[in-house]
Amino acid sequence: MPKQKALFSNGFEFTANLFKTGHIVAISCGLLAGLCIGYYLPLISFWMHDLGFSGNEIGVNTSSVAVLVFGAYMPKWLARLGGARALFVSILGTMLVLAMMPFFSELTLIYGMRFLFGFAFGFFWIASETWINSNADAKNRGVYISLYATLYGLGICLGPQFLKLIGTTGKTPFFFGLILFLPALLAIRLIRKKIPAFKVSPKPSQKKSLFWQLPLAFLGVFLSGVFEVSISNLFNIFAMYKGVGDQEMLSLLSVFALGNFLCQFPIGWLADRFSLHKVIVMNCMVAFTCLILVSLFFNEGLLLYVLMFFLGGSIIAFYTLSLILLGHHFSVEDMTRANMFFIVCFTIGGLIGPFIAGHLVDFYPNTYFYFMAILALGYACLVLTPKMRRVISE
Repeated sequence: MPKQKALFSNGFEFTANLFKTGHIVAISCGLLAGLCIGYYLPLISFWMHDLGFSGNEIGVNTSSVAVLVFGAYMPKWLARLGGARALFVSILGTMLVLAMMPFFSELTLIYGMRFLFGFAFGFFWIASETWINSNADAKNRGVYISLYATLYGLGICLGPQFLKLIGTTGKTPFFFGLILFLPALLAIRLIRKKIPAFKVSPKPSQKKSLFWQLPLAFLGVFLSGVFEVSISNLFNIFAMYKGVGDQEMLSLLSVFALGNFLCQFPIGWLADRFSLHKVIVMNCMVAFTCLILVSLFFNEGLLLYVLMFFLGGSIIAFYTLSLILLGHHFSVEDMTRANMFFIVCFTIGGLIGPFIAGHLVDFYPNTYFYFMAILALGYACLVLTPKMRRVISE
């Protein structure tokens, strides 16, 4: 009984502190990010497919290019604007781009709009994740980031449901989605004084490049970009090749997102209590198994839904566990720069992955999942090497 009371008391204090400090808004930024990806990425994919573009053309993710081009400058812009203003401006910019997008039908112009979307949303992403990681410490980082990832998963889960409700044709779905941004704008406005003014150290604290300081975190988030964006952008195309209708496809994406939503907190809890490399390897093997089995049993009803649930949890956990690893190893002064490179690695994965997967879907549909399974298995093998285990434990 005393242990139960202590657990309840600690949980109550932790929750009260989230509201008192405004950290609840930082964690809730994950919800907005998830809604953006879970709602707009499938919508843009449907919209481009209705315009007659191929899976290969849809898979060219110019949103990622924007972060690659401007990512190196974003930490300085973030420090100059301050946390609250940077978040507010980036959300407004994202809304403006998405409101304009359905008025374009030429491929080059669509790529341009996706580029602008990537710039605005990428700036929001760097600001929110720098904020959440700077709030956490070694004892609760897993819980903090897993709560952020849980709300991110909830956003991805709700996105397809909104699409099922609103539909995927015409301009209306684009305009409806803008409503989802309004609570975030209001919350940031109300607690703007509690949002830190992020500082960027003039020089890195270590001479090594960011990648070589912590390669596992950056490779992990690279794979997260490959997996997550490939599935978000191209799963509907794969499902169409398999004879699955729009409604069932959206239901499968919802189950995928539900797994993301429900699995992140347990994974973060495990990361706080057990060896991080063991949790990462376990997650890789779950992802590998699910990716293979989904491709083999795609028309198997209930079994497919179970596999999609655990696939959703394990795929997004690549991001969660890499972000936890990042927070453990970088100081507050280096966090903005590290987080920028972290998101750049994600966007590189989001650029390369869908491009390769788009070709696979068009010409060899079943290898769409095998491609990702091989990457997950290779990452698990890398984590198990003695050198990488030492890096994690430092």
